[in-house]
Amino acid sequence: MIKKVSIFLAIAMTIAVLTACNSNIPGRTTIKDGDKTITIIEPRATAENDELRVEKIDEYKDIRALDWQDEDRLLVSKKNTNVNKISSEGEEFYPNNLYIFDIKSGEYRILKEESANQLFAEFSPDKKHIFYKTNSEETARGYVMDSQGQNAVSVTGDKTMYVMAGKWVDNERVIYPDFGNGIYEGDISGKIAEIVNLGSESANYAFKNGNDVYYLTSGLELKKYNLDSKVTDTLDENVFKIFPSGDMSKLAYVKMTKDEKVELIVADMDFNKKTLAEGMAISQAAWSPDNTRLVFSITKEASEESGIYLSDFTSAKTSRISLFDEVIGFSWSPSGKKISVCRFDKDYNIWSNIITLNK
Repeated sequence: MIKKVSIFLAIAMTIAVLTACNSNIPGRTTIKDGDKTITIIEPRATAENDELRVEKIDEYKDIRALDWQDEDRLLVSKKNTNVNKISSEGEEFYPNNLYIFDIKSGEYRILKEESANQLFAEFSPDKKHIFYKTNSEETARGYVMDSQGQNAVSVTGDKTMYVMAGKWVDNERVIYPDFGNGIYEGDISGKIAEIVNLGSESANYAFKNGNDVYYLTSGLELKKYNLDSKVTDTLDENVFKIFPSGDMSKLAYVKMTKDEKVELIVADMDFNKKTLAEGMAISQAAWSPDNTRLVFSITKEASEESGIYLSDFTSAKTSRISLFDEVIGFSWSPSGKKISVCRFDKDYNIWSNIITLNK
């Protein structure tokens, strides 16, 4: 069961998140409440109270934070008004292109300028390449380019994929299911190969661990296919989303229960599992770089308990770190001390926040 966060953190975070206006002075958080300015002075960390806490939250409107290049630079997607508008469902709009955003200087550097919507991108593990999609609604095509925005190649060819599908296998290959009945690998040279034929099934998401391919079917079954034995195992049912850890030692996934609520389940690769959280909806989750922490967004029946939570598997503690909802993506900085949050507000405007932790 999720433990309640301390009284101080709950009060401080409630005020800070609702206003999201913070100072950069260590130990102090300045927020605005109408015409009033309030400064919260945090207690100094001691051996007794040196627990996980939020140091500050920064806010950026109209950009989608996607991934971290290093501690100070983010891969983001935002509108590019320097190119021609594109059309979808009878409407014309400027497309989103990919940029590197320097959070210290506030400067943006465009990567590949084009009249196409570039979304849901991520760096390869060694940060030398970027896997990204160009999309129309939920349908997308996948590409890989180098980290400078050069040498882009298609990894889907004439196939299409779900816009949020696809994941790096290693520094040179990505894996994805197409909208047909196959799971494919594409590499940085543009080579594409089908590695699993699903027959009459189709998949929404896939990842690879050694010779095992894990995938989520359109029928909401979580399955594992071994490339050597050609054997398929069904691991669980009524699964909506899956979140593998970076080292492939653990898997978090969202499962619907019989009473139409959801559970966030964590399992090792032998599928020893436990329930981490329960609620009405769980939109996103992401593992820290060292694979010891999991951040997730949950909507609970008691709305005052909803928000972003962080589970630390070393200390076995889970704490709420923000009240944000409508989260569509998380990403951790390389140090594991910053978490980018991409979300919608109540008017469906795009916002990105950076949550900085004390440790």
